[in-house]
Amino acid sequence: MAHDSERLSDLLSRRKFLVASGAAGAVGLAGCSSGGDGGAATTADDGGDSADGSDTGGDGSDGDSGTDGDSGAGGDTALSVWYSIGGDKGDLVATLAEEYGEETDGVTLSASHEGSYGETFDAALRGIRNNDPPALAHLNAVHTVPTYNSGSFQPIQSIIDDVNPDDYIGAALDYYRVGDDDQFMALPFNASSPVLMYNKDAFADAGLDPEGEDYEPTFSAFRNVCEAIVDDAGFDAGATWGNITWFVENWFALQNQPFVNNENGRAEAPTEVNLDSEAAERFYTWWMDLYADDLYQLSSGWGDARQAFVNQDAAMLIDSSSNIVAQRQAAEEAGYEMGLLEVPSAENTWAGALIGGGAMFVPRGIDEQTATAAGEFAKWIASPEQQARWHKGTGYYPVHKDSIELLEEDGWFEEQDGMRLAMDQLLDSEDTPATRGALIEDHGQVRDLLSNGADRMFDGEDVSTVLSDVKTEVDDLLARSA
Repeated sequence: MAHDSERLSDLLSRRKFLVASGAAGAVGLAGCSSGGDGGAATTADDGGDSADGSDTGGDGSDGDSGTDGDSGAGGDTALSVWYSIGGDKGDLVATLAEEYGEETDGVTLSASHEGSYGETFDAALRGIRNNDPPALAHLNAVHTVPTYNSGSFQPIQSIIDDVNPDDYIGAALDYYRVGDDDQFMALPFNASSPVLMYNKDAFADAGLDPEGEDYEPTFSAFRNVCEAIVDDAGFDAGATWGNITWFVENWFALQNQPFVNNENGRAEAPTEVNLDSEAAERFYTWWMDLYADDLYQLSSGWGDARQAFVNQDAAMLIDSSSNIVAQRQAAEEAGYEMGLLEVPSAENTWAGALIGGGAMFVPRGIDEQTATAAGEFAKWIASPEQQARWHKGTGYYPVHKDSIELLEEDGWFEEQDGMRLAMDQLLDSEDTPATRGALIEDHGQVRDLLSNGADRMFDGEDVSTVLSDVKTEVDDLLARSA
């Protein structure tokens, strides 16, 4: 594959508000909570929230005993939306929700930041059990299987059957397809993929021209660049990224290797993780060789890696595309210019990037009127205009295809160096079980096991031995949850 901000002003600092249709403004509510803001040195939004489907509840019905659709102000439909992004991005979610409430007749909308994806998932399950669920829960992609298996959430496609799936970016929507009928459980809102950010000044000092022939998105070429950065630009390391299994899964997808068996868990529940594959051995050996030769700086998580990049300890950072806007601003404040490149893969294996981010899920236990209103809001926040605005303010990819045309007409991609290249990683992805991503019940626990295994490798243990051990651990976990 060969392809090559606006700062939103006056964002609300509140996390909870109530909006009545036509109201002049929002009324702040008490008890707000905050989480990582996804900024340059804090937690991102795509990581490994535990998706423990064992803590499910609710009776799985759509009965009339749930949320009353006529309980809003003046007989409006009361629409509660629980979201999982904090900081500036969360402020933008709040702003969008407020605007929707103000312009939509017959709806009283309350939007609440419930913390991380995992915390929002747990809160939604408690609400379902207590017969007081939200109308929409903004959850991580890895919650797709637990929401489906629990029976406590309803496929959003059954509510918004007027939506044309072809209007959405395939890689963004297809992850959420589950079941024999291949319905999408949720409508994507914030889509991302791993991207490679680089320090343009460091590349210049090393005599590298990344837009020429000095960088190809292959493991070997990436290593060569790291060596030049260390030898010629004086950096401590060529690159860094967090020990985050979402990145590992992406390297499986790039090599068109399903992460688990049974068509990546999409034909039936997976029973084996493919850590005995050539793709796994190839990637982990490459990663550990970079570390052993001081070309890769070990970072435990999102924040450590981002700070190392800002501090110019490493000249390249693999991160979520959701952090492009914030990281670019942090680089400018640190005195250097940031560019974007394609994430490397093994030679001649590039199949496509893995989706990250979150989507809007609809619990059961709400009445038909409320469910319909929830579907309308989910469609609106995923509409071309709102997704173009969301992309500009965050770096998350727009999930609606028509948003891309709007951005092109606005000259956005000409103004934002590398942003189109980053998006093309997703747009050009092949539709295969590997690139659709794995569907796993206990996805968070699986990711933890792989992260712990990588720590063992960093401590000097043999790659093949650790992969074998971790495969046994994960296979046992999958067997228990199958």
